[in-house]
Amino acid sequence: MCPPMSFLAAILYYPYYAGFNVFTLLANWLRLVCFNFPFAFFTQLFFIQPLVRTLFRLAVSKADDKKAAKADNASA
Repeated sequence: MCPPMSFLAAILYYPYYAGFNVFTLLANWLRLVCFNFPFAFFTQLFFIQPLVRTLFRLAVSKADDKKAAKADNASA
C-alpha cells in the first residue's frame, strides 16, 4: 500500500514549475517510498495488526457465544 500512495503523493506534489521529467518523478517517488515505508511497516506490525486481531477475536467470540447459547436453549 505504501508504494502506490507514495506514487500518488509524488504526482500531486511534483514541482511542475521546473518542467516535467519522468526521471524526476521516479526519483521523488523512490525518495517518498524510502521515507514512508519504515513508518508504515512498523506501524502495521506493532499497532494495527494487534488491534485488528483483538477486535476480530472479540467479534468472533461474541458470535460463538450467541451460537452456543442458542444450541443450549434448543437442547434444553
